[in-house]
Amino acid sequence: IEDKGTRRLKFGSYHCRSRKMREKTIVLMSTYNGMSHLQEQVDSIFNQVYDGEIEIFVRDDGSKDDTMSFLEKYPKTELRRIYVQQGENIGPQKSFLKLIKNAGTADYYFFADQDDVWLPNKIERGVSSLRDAKNATVYCSNYTVTDESLNVRDEAFIKKMPLFTPIKTLLFNQVPGCCMAFNKSMMNLLKQVNVDNVMMHDSMLLSLASYIGSVKYDCRSSILHRIHGKNVVGEGHKKIILHKWIVEKIKLLVKKEPY
Repeated sequence: IEDKGTRRLKFGSYHCRSRKMREKTIVLMSTYNGMSHLQEQVDSIFNQVYDGEIEIFVRDDGSKDDTMSFLEKYPKTELRRIYVQQGENIGPQKSFLKLIKNAGTADYYFFADQDDVWLPNKIERGVSSLRDAKNATVYCSNYTVTDESLNVRDEAFIKKMPLFTPIKTLLFNQVPGCCMAFNKSMMNLLKQVNVDNVMMHDSMLLSLASYIGSVKYDCRSSILHRIHGKNVVGEGHKKIILHKWIVEKIKLLVKKEPY
């Protein structure tokens, strides 16, 4: 029976909406004194070619500039919204752990840096790859390295197909978090991880996926990854310098790194 007032189909005591429910994607972003490039990044996220809901969930890590004011005043629409949580300065690792812990319910999740620019189809490509996943799954893409003015330095920074084996992902992160997306099943697993300190949130995600989930890799670039001298990791993810890598891991063992 069609109720013309609400455009819903009625079957007994249940209601079935005539239009399909929209997908929801949450973008997790930690900010700190990000005003130099933040507007370009937020604009690029909200201008995605994606007809689902996009919610940016920001934890500000104690900014001293106008980052909070900008985020709170940024225009919201029915399908594009920002929510901001202000906190003390604890660094990106712990800040992203808090973002994961406090994230709301969505179909898909993306990590984002405050100073990159997303290509228009980043979310759609990630979601398309995750949509039919049967288990906890992470999507990773390649990325384009640019200078501060977005002049391209390397069109596709990752040259070889990464091997996401459990041991390799535990010891060395091959893809930065800003290139990662994951589904609801993976978020449910992340929320169960009982640590309050890790080397980086993206390493934790890939390790978890390689051990008890799955990883999908896209060789195409999805972002302009801006390098400007103040990045936490910089270009990162380079070829391992063996002796430095060994020293770093020994230090983590001695300190009993929780992760």
